[in-house]
Amino acid sequence: MIGGRAHSYTDEEGYVWEYGAHSHRLAHMGIANDVFKRLGEKIDCLPEAKDVKLIFKGRLWERPEGSLGFLQTHMLSFRARLALLALLIKIKKADPIA
Repeated sequence: MIGGRAHSYTDEEGYVWEYGAHSHRLAHMGIANDVFKRLGEKIDCLPEAKDVKLIFKGRLWERPEGSLGFLQTHMLSFRARLALLALLIKIKKADPIA
């Protein structure tokens, strides 16, 4: 288990609580894996969870998968989705070594 917010646990009722999986959502295809590779380290990712739901604003939602899922979800306003798109473009253009 890596440190910081990358942690989860299963409660007494069987629910899995994730504190930071969003930071490396794409597992071995994601940004966190690229950083670890450049550092010469291995990162272990949990297997993909199926049938995961989120509670947001008092409603149960399907969990968006990947960047496209977050850009299409109605959990975010249109303006928020545009801001997310701008951020994703900025991240894609960024040099993690700089």
